[in-house]
Amino acid sequence: MIDSFKAEYRRLIQSYQIPANHIFNMDQTGILYENIASKTIDFSGNREVPVKTQGDEKKRVTLFSLMDAEGWLYTQLVVYKGARDATIKAEVENYDNETTFHTTQENAWCDGYVLIDWLYKIYHPIVRHKQGPKLLIVDSYPLHEDFKAKFAENDTHVLFVPKGLTWYLQPLDCGFFKVYKDNLKKKWIQSQQTVFINEKAKRAALSNILKETYALMLDNDNTVFWKKSRIRTPSCLYKQIRSRSYEFLNVSRK
Repeated sequence: MIDSFKAEYRRLIQSYQIPANHIFNMDQTGILYENIASKTIDFSGNREVPVKTQGDEKKRVTLFSLMDAEGWLYTQLVVYKGARDATIKAEVENYDNETTFHTTQENAWCDGYVLIDWLYKIYHPIVRHKQGPKLLIVDSYPLHEDFKAKFAENDTHVLFVPKGLTWYLQPLDCGFFKVYKDNLKKKWIQSQQTVFINEKAKRAALSNILKETYALMLDNDNTVFWKKSRIRTPSCLYKQIRSRSYEFLNVSRK
């Protein structure tokens, strides 16, 4: 599966001459925004350790990230828990700016409505202004496969990462989300010095911290995550093609 994925990746890039800034990886990750106990005591050898909490670990958001093969980050989408027609949705949409959009879902998960929001508010406006073929890499989540035709609009080729291999082949899963969450956690812990008067204030604070974390990641050399993903960037592939051409010419001259 790994070899066939890499072969199709190379074929698409070389056949359609897709540049690095036209190759995208989109993925989602869950973020818990309450600090639960990080250390516990139990008997050696136990694989599961019971932790008593006040239910705070259930407070989560889903983060959509989009990155191209040049390491550039595009607008992120944050999904809070709430009904689509409830006051929370109107509230969090007021936090939108050029780096971060917000929406809601009953469990703060990704569903068809949320994916439509991401497609038409973020992805399609981006690729519509990029002339020529594009490539979008996403995991094999069934909902993603159902939306293949929507992903493929605006001259986009879609490549699905095989199930169970996102940690190995997908740039956002090859360290990006870990670094993002480490930075986010530091900022969130610092914010705990502030007493939030209610959940609305907490959501507003989290939105600001997510924007600050995005800015930190934007300053990083995010191409390192493409290198860790074991898939080569177009420049590497084109160099490989050129070197083979020179080898052919040298052999012909002899």
